[in-house]
Amino acid sequence: LCMIAFRARYSDTANSLGIAQDGARISMTVSHTKTSGRLTDRLPLIMLGPVSVVTSAAWFTSWLALRAIHGLNSADPLIPVMTEGGSWSSFPMRLADFSFRLKRILLMSDASTTNVSSHSGKATLLSWSSSFGLSLEVRSQLGYHALRGQGAARTYSRDKLEEPLRQLDRMLESIRTLSWNPDDPH
Repeated sequence: LCMIAFRARYSDTANSLGIAQDGARISMTVSHTKTSGRLTDRLPLIMLGPVSVVTSAAWFTSWLALRAIHGLNSADPLIPVMTEGGSWSSFPMRLADFSFRLKRILLMSDASTTNVSSHSGKATLLSWSSSFGLSLEVRSQLGYHALRGQGAARTYSRDKLEEPLRQLDRMLESIRTLSWNPDDPH
């Protein structure tokens, strides 16, 4: 759910330095991100997301509590490696292991694994946003991409993400209230 809420790839979450909640927003600080081209035209160092995704359940708080029970704090990797002794390490899971486990969980719940990858977390809300009718500019900001000519200052600004996040919240609220279905957008 963190990958979906942050619209992040697995590699982004593997580079997490910390996660936090501030009201209706969650944040993740990342040391570096996957890039193509200039780093300043891509992802900011702080990724923001909504607390409520498709249900109003307090998943983030529950998830942090479960992590604490297992000895993990907000600075530990989001998805750490399990040691041979059954405890969690301070290293993030390898991408191949994450992909294998993700598909295994989906198969156990009878969900399709077709077109599922470590990029699915980033793509899910952005794809839904397009179907919902959010503008290209808003979707680009939600995906942490600078539009040509806007530069890194806009991409790195937390304040500039607030309006796109409000629009994302509106879409998620319409899913929660069953007034819009991303699987049947018309």
